[in-house]
Amino acid sequence: MDFHFFKRKKTLEEIHNYWKNPNDGKNKIENFANPNKEKTRSALLLDVIHQQNVSKQSKILELGCNVGRNLNYLYGKGYCNLSGIEINTSALKKMEEIYPDLFTSITIFNNSIEEQISYFSEGEFDIVFTMAVLEHIHSESEWIFQEMSRITNGYLITIEDEKGNSSRHFPRQYGKIFKKIGLKQILEQKCNLPDLPKGFKVRVFTKPRKVA
Repeated sequence: MDFHFFKRKKTLEEIHNYWKNPNDGKNKIENFANPNKEKTRSALLLDVIHQQNVSKQSKILELGCNVGRNLNYLYGKGYCNLSGIEINTSALKKMEEIYPDLFTSITIFNNSIEEQISYFSEGEFDIVFTMAVLEHIHSESEWIFQEMSRITNGYLITIEDEKGNSSRHFPRQYGKIFKKIGLKQILEQKCNLPDLPKGFKVRVFTKPRKVA
């Protein structure tokens, strides 16, 4: 029997404190900068973005960018209007060290998603995306899903584990969540990457255009 399903869920404060300084050896900063993950996870993200035929001048926001591996990959492919939110100050210092061009070229918010997201204007970004971040959002913070919809002008992309369950994982079906909010899902696929659990899915949503 898998007893981790019965562990007490971390509080919102505990989750924030964990991601400010992961100290259990499972989420080392160096792991997020692994070049092999560029070839798999970041390449998958780029392929999904390419499918939407968006301009390389599109304004793109990553929620939970860590050291910026995904953003650096996009930057290297010509996307130039990038932003990221990251709660871990040490991860951003590592970004400055390993991706100096990216660090000086993008907008970075050293904050929690909950504290930062409400400051953005409606439809401020053409693309908002997450990768293995929403699964760690506490149930008390699910209001941010509505905010993600609000600040997206074009696309919302989620690459998330929808089944993983632990003291700091919250399994959810994001297709149902964002459909209920009013977004239209235009893509759903399994990740099928060897370095990701089977519960990971890629979803792309659009916001219905307002009728004048």
